[in-house]
Amino acid sequence: MSIWPNPTDNWATLSVDDPQMIIYQIYDVNGKLLQTKPLQEKKTLFSFGNFAPGPYLIKLIKGDKELKSITVIKQ
Repeated sequence: MSIWPNPTDNWATLSVDDPQMIIYQIYDVNGKLLQTKPLQEKKTLFSFGNFAPGPYLIKLIKGDKELKSITVIKQ
């Protein structure tokens, strides 16, 4: 699993080997959940355009297990 570019000005791409049954959640620096959706493809494009500059945490979850947490910096 990887995400690029990081840091980003607006868009970032998440790449996973198998998106089945995986949801992503985006949190701000205060821990507020901003977005949650299931992954549909091996590559998913995220828009950070409406977010203020700063760090954001993307969590990838399958069932009740957190697979990975990735910090993305919005410039």
